[in-house]
Amino acid sequence: MFLASVSGQPNAVAQSAVLRAVKHGLGIPESAISFAVSPRNERQSGPSTAVPLSTTGGLAREFKNEGDVFVVKAACLDGALWKIGGAAVALRVMQVANTQHEVSRALGVLSDGLRNSWQNSEDMEKLRGYEILSDILRSKAQLINVTGFETLFELLGMNFRCPDQSTVVNTVAYKAIALDFELWSRTKPEIQQMYFEHFSTLLQNSRYKKFNNRQKFARLGLARKLLFVLQTDWFQQDMIPFVLDALRIAIRSHFSKDDTIKPVVTYLATNLHEDPKGLSSPHSPISRIDCTHLQEKAEQVLEVFISTISIQSYHVQFAAALPLTRICLLLLGDRPTPSIATQILTLIGVSNTISPSFSRKFELISGWSVLKTVLPYCWDPRVHQTSFDILLGRFNHIKKLPSPPPNTVVCPNIFPAILSALQTGLVSVAGNCHVPEDSFAQLSWTTESSMENLVEELMGLQAASPTFREVFKSQQTTQLFIDTFKTFVDKLKTASGMNRWTRRILEKISHLGLALALDPFISGTQKHEILDTMESANAVLNPAAGKLSIDPSLVADTRSVRQRIASARFSIHVGEKIVIKIMARMSEWRKTIQISERKRLRKTVLDLQETRRQISTLHEWSNRLTFERGLWPEQGARVWRLDETEGPYRIRKRLEPQSEKPSSSRVDSNDENIRDIEVPDVDVSASQQQVEVPPWAESYEISATEIDDKQLAEEISEDKHRRVRHELEPGDVIEAVGTVARIAGVDSSPGLLIIGKTHLYMLDGLVENDKGEVIEARDAPKRLYLVPGSIVELDGPQRAQRWSRDQIAAFSEKTYLFRDVACFLTNFSSLEIYFKDSRSLLIVFLDKKKKMEIDQRLSSIIGKYSDSLSNRKTPILGRMGSKVSGWRADELYIAQRKWQAPWVIQDYASQTLDLHSPETYRDLTKPMGALTPARRDAAQTRYTNLESVDERPFHYGTHFSSSMIVCHFLIRLAPYTNMFKTLQGGDWDLPDRLFRYLLALLRPLSTLTQSCEVTYLGHMIPQQMMFGATFASSSPNSILVQSRDFELSSHARNTDFQIQRFLENIANLDFGVQQNTGERIHDVKLPPWARQDPLWFIVLNRRALESSFVSEHLPAWIDLIWGVKQRDPESLNVFHPLSYEGSIDLDSITDELEREATVGIIHNFGQTPRKLFTTPHPERMNHGLSTLPVGILHGVEEDSHLLVQGGRCFKDLGENIPVRELCLDMVGEKIIPCPEGTLCAPFHPHEQIEWRSGRTELRLVVDHRVVQVIENAFCNCAAFADSSNLVTGSTDYTVRLWKMSRSSDTLAATGIVLSHVMRAHTDEVICVTASRKWSIVVSGSRDGSATLWDLNRGVYIRSIWHGDGESNAVNLVTINESTGYIATCSQLKLCLHTINARPMAILDLTITPSFSPLVPTITAMAFHEREYSHLGVLATGGPDGSIVLRTWTADGTPESDKAQWKFVTIRSMKVKMVNRGITRPPSVTALKFLGETLIHGEETGKAYLWDFPE
Repeated sequence: MFLASVSGQPNAVAQSAVLRAVKHGLGIPESAISFAVSPRNERQSGPSTAVPLSTTGGLAREFKNEGDVFVVKAACLDGALWKIGGAAVALRVMQVANTQHEVSRALGVLSDGLRNSWQNSEDMEKLRGYEILSDILRSKAQLINVTGFETLFELLGMNFRCPDQSTVVNTVAYKAIALDFELWSRTKPEIQQMYFEHFSTLLQNSRYKKFNNRQKFARLGLARKLLFVLQTDWFQQDMIPFVLDALRIAIRSHFSKDDTIKPVVTYLATNLHEDPKGLSSPHSPISRIDCTHLQEKAEQVLEVFISTISIQSYHVQFAAALPLTRICLLLLGDRPTPSIATQILTLIGVSNTISPSFSRKFELISGWSVLKTVLPYCWDPRVHQTSFDILLGRFNHIKKLPSPPPNTVVCPNIFPAILSALQTGLVSVAGNCHVPEDSFAQLSWTTESSMENLVEELMGLQAASPTFREVFKSQQTTQLFIDTFKTFVDKLKTASGMNRWTRRILEKISHLGLALALDPFISGTQKHEILDTMESANAVLNPAAGKLSIDPSLVADTRSVRQRIASARFSIHVGEKIVIKIMARMSEWRKTIQISERKRLRKTVLDLQETRRQISTLHEWSNRLTFERGLWPEQGARVWRLDETEGPYRIRKRLEPQSEKPSSSRVDSNDENIRDIEVPDVDVSASQQQVEVPPWAESYEISATEIDDKQLAEEISEDKHRRVRHELEPGDVIEAVGTVARIAGVDSSPGLLIIGKTHLYMLDGLVENDKGEVIEARDAPKRLYLVPGSIVELDGPQRAQRWSRDQIAAFSEKTYLFRDVACFLTNFSSLEIYFKDSRSLLIVFLDKKKKMEIDQRLSSIIGKYSDSLSNRKTPILGRMGSKVSGWRADELYIAQRKWQAPWVIQDYASQTLDLHSPETYRDLTKPMGALTPARRDAAQTRYTNLESVDERPFHYGTHFSSSMIVCHFLIRLAPYTNMFKTLQGGDWDLPDRLFRYLLALLRPLSTLTQSCEVTYLGHMIPQQMMFGATFASSSPNSILVQSRDFELSSHARNTDFQIQRFLENIANLDFGVQQNTGERIHDVKLPPWARQDPLWFIVLNRRALESSFVSEHLPAWIDLIWGVKQRDPESLNVFHPLSYEGSIDLDSITDELEREATVGIIHNFGQTPRKLFTTPHPERMNHGLSTLPVGILHGVEEDSHLLVQGGRCFKDLGENIPVRELCLDMVGEKIIPCPEGTLCAPFHPHEQIEWRSGRTELRLVVDHRVVQVIENAFCNCAAFADSSNLVTGSTDYTVRLWKMSRSSDTLAATGIVLSHVMRAHTDEVICVTASRKWSIVVSGSRDGSATLWDLNRGVYIRSIWHGDGESNAVNLVTINESTGYIATCSQLKLCLHTINARPMAILDLTITPSFSPLVPTITAMAFHEREYSHLGVLATGGPDGSIVLRTWTADGTPESDKAQWKFVTIRSMKVKMVNRGITRPPSVTALKFLGETLIHGEETGKAYLWDFPE
């Protein structure tokens, strides 16, 4: 306030010490400041024991607090909302509000959080939050009070303090909320009234009304929406006037042909003359769409519309848009109500006034003749008044012209219709003439009154208007009056009596007749007819009176010859048949429009239902808040399942949370969300017979009998893909759709494979029917989706997956259940599609032609998006081993290969496993069923016996690999848990038969007796026993074999000896108890040498597999499985004939029961892999140390003591510019050191990401030129997962995923687009890393946690906790690309976890010699990467220039204890002090392994290589 007051005084500015200090500083040099206290020194709110100080030299100092000191750091609501969860928090608050006050406050929080924060507002739109909010409010509509309403609409742009400043500020929000009429129909009446009044404010009263109309409402279709609302019963009848007023405003604000005129006219044509019986069957739901009030509402809409086009400017637009004359007849109908007739006559009168040619045009289509036929049946005082207004031209006020002289006939064409109404009315009067006036009180005498008034009006005009008398120059008009008069009198002659009403009317019409008889314009013949009729009338009125006496000269025909000819010309009229034909064609048009509008209404209702269903399936926003670190965490233990995302060489070892919320829900239960709306039935046959031509088609001719189909317009086509359009990315277009079955193990999920213009989609639970419409699979016949041999899953969560086209890497043909689809010998064809995000998709086509079409499209897509740069082979790549971020070329090349290995250990009883002893290993030259003499004898006997009876002989009646065996071993790991139960008929097997004890299953095979021969014949590791394990490796004993066999398909890919979870009952499943011991079955019991640790068991098995003994004897085992001895009787290696390829053809089996039984045999019996080798497999080539890759002489693990630092740095960033990252340049074949705040893109070293501490923007730099600046990114750290995916950690507690897009004609980045904002941390994110191979992101934060995220889905997985407090802030994270191990480091400890956050080893840094509370003990770290590492190495760098190589192991654990993992130091090294004058080694700020070479970066800006001597 002081500064404000001073600034208002110009003379005082110079003298203000405060302003001078603010503007120029205090004038005290920083060197003179000992310390400073600032609120910015406090990082967060809460109890405080000390206040950090800013000191010279950067030393950590602080003030100690005494007493209870609580620090409060103020923050804006929108900023705080963003940090704790974004817009989803406001939605959740709204969701839990249960009172009017709570709803009002929740809307206030939402409004304040969004109004001034573009981040929250953008987040709201990405979540489809406004639609979700509308869905939430729909159930709380009665709780919305005036305050809540105003708060919400102020967010949308209303200004209730200054209404004239109101405007729509967010079209997306306005459309979702303000135009959700169903929502507002549920609110209180006063709220509804305020709601409809806001349309007037925006479109009529606001100073920005033109902007609102042209820029905001132009594409919202307000008029159409209001017309739809009028066809529902959402609003009560007392609210309809407000709806109509809003419609009037909408019509006048945006009066255009397509948005207003046509919709209103078609609505009126459909509903003004509604005939439900003729439009729908008796049970049609159309009858429940408020049919009782449709015509009433339509008449009100007609009145609103006519009042609008009665304004000259609107009328001109209307006449230019549609053929006005035809519209009049269309809307008039055959039997209009007086209200309809009045409005149409008003339109005719207005048109006749504005357009001088209208009357003639109307006459050309026989419009006046139609009026003559129609008006008599709806005549009432309103029609009477309007008809005479037309006759006398009383519409001049429309054009603001002076009124014509009184009683001047302007439009005589209407007069025959008036006389026709008189004739019809007099007939009705004559019919009631005998009724006394006082005998029937209920008789209203309306007709008598109307006819009397009509006759009186005609009498008055006859007496006062010369122009009116000239109307009777037409003999036709005069004859019409004569016929009317005569008919009336004739009927009265036979009447038994005559009341006073009739008598008065007869007297008055007689006087009118006498006046006409005396008129000189009337022919003599007609004069005599009138006089004769008058004689009869006089006789009826006074039977005793004598004959009338009139001077003959008064009734003589005095007309000239010319006048007589003119009178005859005026008498030409349209015949009755033509009028009937015209009216029939009008009726035909009307029915055509009604059918078309029923289609439109059906489409609108279905679209609305689909929208409601979509919104109800959106769970992303709530998942943000209900995960274990959310604001509203769900209670209970989390359930885990094996993630289908593949790691290096297609290993699957990651676990993912198994959410109970499906990605998409059923539509069945969601129809209730649309209150009182049913889908109208459409008469298909009628729509096919009728030609859908709108009445305004100028090409239509009344006399035409046929209409060319090319003239069709406004055809409403059914959207067959409505059900899936919401799944498409914005702007995407469907190019191809096919019904497929997605194979997941033994299950198949029917779904749609959609190829769009930009993306590929896999949507479960949906199929195409025979008409091409997308429907629910559960509602479809089985023939549309059933793949024989699969177990169809319809009740589980239905997934919706999508990939951009450039993510499709490759595809291959597959076999499924012995079907060789590559040869097209079956109607079912299978494909497996591989994606660059480490996922794959196995699908079976039911239509071979559709598969071929998809084949061609995929080939075209892959060819278009193939990246030639990533396929380059460079010398630097050869040194890297497996460590190439984003590298997939070699992996995709061997994508169809299988990595399979034998059981190699036979010692499951020793306390210690000696991998150097041959006794530890089994005999790999023999199959499992022939390892003992007893088993060999039994197998040979069986073979001989079968051969003797002319049966196809075999040694073993069961196979070593089948779905049942695989699921048997993986029963504890979802999704195989449910697969096992499915194969078992829905329940567990007997407890004693479940996999529970490795020692019992694989105890020394020499002890197995003949009776145990069928216990286990498997050659394979449990996770890979011939169930499609696809794995590729260059490690010594990994076997690459080409195969296309599928049993559990891609879903059961190799978990390898990599994941221990299949041995642990992490879900606490109840398997029952053993019958003999009563012991409950839980985890698998491990051999003693595993030290009760499944992970150690896995590690030792992998070491055994890679041992020298197995390497020497593995070729013999390969010959048994894929080679020359696969069906060798001498090797006792012949299995049942049905297990071999080609032995079963499921498609030739037509009987359903037989087919199911055969499939059961395949699942339970197993399949023999395809034979690949016809000659004995060669032995492994010995090249030196078996642990080293081929061609490598020295390794970090084997010869770490030989590593030496290079004498010269290969890159110097400059003094005081520390190296923070070491990036690989595949193009220039070099290492690029990056300073703080800079990161190079993989494969694109000329592209850089830049950020600065204390700044909020993120920059994209290409060729040293800034091409994009992203504001408010709050970037604190960054890492590339691959060349297209960037991850940043932010000071606003979020982790963000970005997509880098590049132009197709250049390799330069064209921009960065935010794809996900991930929240879990409660403090700044200070480090982040990502692995494309494992598709994970790991972020470290000051809150003491390292969080794992799914790179593909952008969702939280789990957290690794170091503890609370500043010292536990996780400042370093790294991922081992080969194993998925995760290393995290804080100031107090170094931790190693598996990819599933299972703790392995922890190093207490406080006990290390280099520990200091002032600086971090570890400043950099990196994993040594190999395809297989028997040791594993983690390098860490310190502030004292130290580099320590560590490994981790459980060796040395006491026999009776559980495995104890620990870090073991291999070697400690010191970097060289190169610069002169340096008193201490420089801090190591960056580390990276390049194959067997180590690179480090220093705080001095230099980077060095550590390598082995030549």
